[in-house]
Amino acid sequence: MKDLKKLDQLRNQDIEVPAKKPLNLAEIVEDNIIESDYSRSEKPFNLFSPSQIGYCKRQMYNRKMNLTVMPRYVQGILHAGTVNHFWLEHNLPSLVEDRQMKTEVRIKQEFQTSDKYDFNLFISGYADAVDSEGWVYDHKFTGATYYVEDEPKEKDKRQVMMYIYGMDDVHAGQLEYIGRTGKFEKGDYITHTVELDISTIKKITQNMAEVAQAVKNRIHTDKMYENPFDKCDRDGGDPCYFCQNETLKNQEIKGLKNSNPPHR
Repeated sequence: MKDLKKLDQLRNQDIEVPAKKPLNLAEIVEDNIIESDYSRSEKPFNLFSPSQIGYCKRQMYNRKMNLTVMPRYVQGILHAGTVNHFWLEHNLPSLVEDRQMKTEVRIKQEFQTSDKYDFNLFISGYADAVDSEGWVYDHKFTGATYYVEDEPKEKDKRQVMMYIYGMDDVHAGQLEYIGRTGKFEKGDYITHTVELDISTIKKITQNMAEVAQAVKNRIHTDKMYENPFDKCDRDGGDPCYFCQNETLKNQEIKGLKNSNPPHR
């Protein structure tokens, strides 16, 4: 307990500043969160996270092998989204008790492949939220909501569709895009309903199988960091956004040089 009667006495005392300098918390966040460079995951070749399976084969391989550079502003948006998700995880259920909302709901599913492959596929991760009515929710931060006014991003739609297919008692999904402008203007969000499409699920799992096979064949070889898949043409004959804006790393990774080699 502090004795307020001794304030004058304390004021006249010399209080020494600690010998060690204070930490620069903002710099620590930038170095370790915003500008960090994550190494390749050592997860099994046939295990995918829900956020990976929405990409085309080339970008799926890039993410399995960590071959691309993530722009700083994207890392910043992801970090802000992580902070927002943390708040939702701990507070959302109490805000909508009538829907028995559950947050960070685990999806862990095995998919049997065709006889062409000698392995099965696995998905493991978490959905943002699921309610008692059978809705799964995916809450995303974005640089600008006008990009998704008419329809959601294809990769995001595929991710939610996999939740619907792979999770029990889930029948439809809602994608929510929140504008990350820093202004937090009222109504600066876009929502889209996602329904299951079996033909899309077949495309996703086929892509997963081909990527898993490529990772299995190339892991710990001199071609490990060479992407075997050409830029995709799934969007009306043009590469997807991520293939168009791809920036590959040009550095030494575990002794193997990745210099954006030509496709073979």
